[in-house]
Amino acid sequence: MREIKFRVWDKRDKKFWHFEPEDIMCTYIVDDLYMTHQGEERPQNWHWEQYTGLKDKNGVEIYEGDYIELRSGLHVCRWDDITAGFVFEFPNRTGAVYVRGVDECEVIGNIHEEEK
Repeated sequence: MREIKFRVWDKRDKKFWHFEPEDIMCTYIVDDLYMTHQGEERPQNWHWEQYTGLKDKNGVEIYEGDYIELRSGLHVCRWDDITAGFVFEFPNRTGAVYVRGVDECEVIGNIHEEEK
């Protein structure tokens, strides 16, 4: 079974926070999901990303929003609602690679800290 973990990009503080599921309380209000950590609610400042359960060739955990280098070029890891799974998309064009061959890929950044 895949390990469930999250990281949060704090838009205000410009840094990542890493959370285990037991540290997070979720509340649904209307159609919005508010996640809090230790009672601190900052949904407007936080961008949640889930761990894919995969690691790159160097053992680095792959999260949504990570830039991935593959033989086919640069990709960004995204959740795909149609396939209900993670895919590696080309950042500036159409097309995606379903998550495979991760033993050959390398995490080289993320969408928040580096523009590709």
